[in-house]
Amino acid sequence: MPVKSKDTLIKFQSVESCTGISQFFEPLSIEVVPKPEFDAKKLRATLPVGSRVFIPHLPGASDDILVDTTARIKQAGFHPIPHVAARFIIDDRHLSTHINTLADLGVTEILLVGGSCDKPRGKFNSCLDILESELFTRHPFHRLLFAGHPGGHPDVDRESIECALMDKIRYAISLGYKTGVMTQFCFDSKAILAWLCRIKERGLDVPIYIGLPGPATMNILLRYASICGVTTSIGMIKKRPHQMFNLIRESDPKDTAHELVKATRNNPKYYFSGFHIFPFGGIEKSVKWAGSMISDEQLINIPIRLRSDSESEIDNRSEYCSTAGKSQASKRKMQRLLKVVMNRPLQIRSLRIGFVVGLILNAINQGPEFITGTNFNSFKALLTFVVPYCVATYSAVSVSLNNASDKISKR
Repeated sequence: MPVKSKDTLIKFQSVESCTGISQFFEPLSIEVVPKPEFDAKKLRATLPVGSRVFIPHLPGASDDILVDTTARIKQAGFHPIPHVAARFIIDDRHLSTHINTLADLGVTEILLVGGSCDKPRGKFNSCLDILESELFTRHPFHRLLFAGHPGGHPDVDRESIECALMDKIRYAISLGYKTGVMTQFCFDSKAILAWLCRIKERGLDVPIYIGLPGPATMNILLRYASICGVTTSIGMIKKRPHQMFNLIRESDPKDTAHELVKATRNNPKYYFSGFHIFPFGGIEKSVKWAGSMISDEQLINIPIRLRSDSESEIDNRSEYCSTAGKSQASKRKMQRLLKVVMNRPLQIRSLRIGFVVGLILNAINQGPEFITGTNFNSFKALLTFVVPYCVATYSAVSVSLNNASDKISKR
């Protein structure tokens, strides 16, 4: 029997009437790190009121820190969704006290996870162990969310982890709870789409929120991926030398979001409820990125076949999008070119290449003249530095623009 949820927490537009990306970011869903004396006022200045804020239970952190951060986020006008980690719970009494406290704060949703530790602290080893205790039936939580792993897991094979997800959701529904899935972050859109297809073939029909890493340097993303066990994403990056070479550059999840939204528009089997952002590069940067995605013309104006529209309406929409886009094409192209050329890591790399190659060429061409101080041509020496710098810059810009064009053409 398909696993079904009676309703969804958030009223997203259906795939038939979807015309933009805004419904995938409204309300905004993001994660924050709990800490003592959490400053919710600073969060209020960055996030829209009503945003869904997930609070992970970190290894070694006390329940009090999680509870205090949850309370502050709730008081600031947000919708807190704390994690409850099975392996961090000692016994029934500990579990009952903890979820009682969260319920008293007005928490209506929690994310049940196994917990990032090898050895359980008590009797619970998995989310299913907690559910089978049936202590949750005494508390008025609206929804129980569970973690999905499109990028795989280093310790559990794909079949086992996906079967376990189905078992947890079925059991939670049997207890009378509404359910949903929040995925671990993943860099690979193909892996996410394949995962969506597999779990829906298993009969899953509940709200699914796709985790995306917010803008951050690639080395930070790789560090978090190693910690969280995102195996497929790590393997994908290591197989692409140009990405490893650009570890100092900032990664933008825009391409992944583009591919996912386009896929879900064209095929309902890929449909999901929204995006969740892991702000590894900072909350403010991630929120700004989400805002830019909502106003991104290229994504909003993807010509698609909407089942509720007639053929003529589709043709008119595509023609309008094409006409509107031409007036801005030259401007966007120039802005993109300037942005690439002025990229700081690119400039630093070009300067280094120009300096090193220039030294070598000058040593070859005018080494003796430089040492003796006779017949040394300073203009020629300067050109020997400038030329490799220009060549390096031109090559890097060309590769960057070509890669961007290839990604767009493959969508």
